[in-house]
Amino acid sequence: MYRILSTLSDPCACIASEDVLGHVQRGDRFNAWAIDGASFLTDHPFTTFGDRSDAHWFAAELSAYLAHELREREFDAARLRPVLEDLRRRYLSLSPDTPLWAYPAAACTIVELQRSGDHVVADIHQYADCFALFGAGRSDEPAPAVNDFRSTASRIQWRPRSGFSGEQLARQRERRIEQQHNRNTTALTLNPDSAANGMHIRQTFAAPCQVLLGTDGVSRAWEYYGLVDQGDVIDFVSSNGLPALFARLRHHEENYVHPEMKSRDDAAALHILCD
Repeated sequence: MYRILSTLSDPCACIASEDVLGHVQRGDRFNAWAIDGASFLTDHPFTTFGDRSDAHWFAAELSAYLAHELREREFDAARLRPVLEDLRRRYLSLSPDTPLWAYPAAACTIVELQRSGDHVVADIHQYADCFALFGAGRSDEPAPAVNDFRSTASRIQWRPRSGFSGEQLARQRERRIEQQHNRNTTALTLNPDSAANGMHIRQTFAAPCQVLLGTDGVSRAWEYYGLVDQGDVIDFVSSNGLPALFARLRHHEENYVHPEMKSRDDAAALHILCD
């Protein structure tokens, strides 16, 4: 049995998040994914569409594809290639003059779970830096999450070019061009060749187990800020809930300044129990 214990998504500012979560069940298989659309580098977030960024469009289209595909069969990177070809054609028809550095890109992690006796087999497909953490399940019911998180995103104005400027902006744009040429990248882009960029890992865990799947706006909490040790993340979320993790993350970011990072990012995560 698979159960969603909690799910939470918080944008970094007062526009739609460029992070997208999804899940479907197919027979005895449970499939979930996290997609992180890359930050916009244009002066205004809405350049092709009137109400969302190109990154949001790309992430949402990828999520819709996965929702349909994983209801029918296992993930197959080869089947993703023609989807990217179609998205590229559609994007260019809508925005033919967009510079290459403004094309959308995304990180994506897909987790396919299947019970096998006393174990859970996990097939993990990873493009760039979305994360999947696994931990032991609980013999008792997880503690009810206290919703002590209140998003402040609606009060935070979006920043042109996602806050990047000068040499940092130039590096970001050059990096996007490299990604669209599919050079030195593991991300998904409008280049159909990027479908082959994913890394596949199969792991087996004793049941029951827990999975925390999400975007790098969440993993900042342990990878950069040291707010919790990575090995303790599952226990923390199981005991306190995702709202507590998000509250700790956003509180820290209120006064955090780093010259090479945005002060805060879209954040999204999904917590799953495999019983």
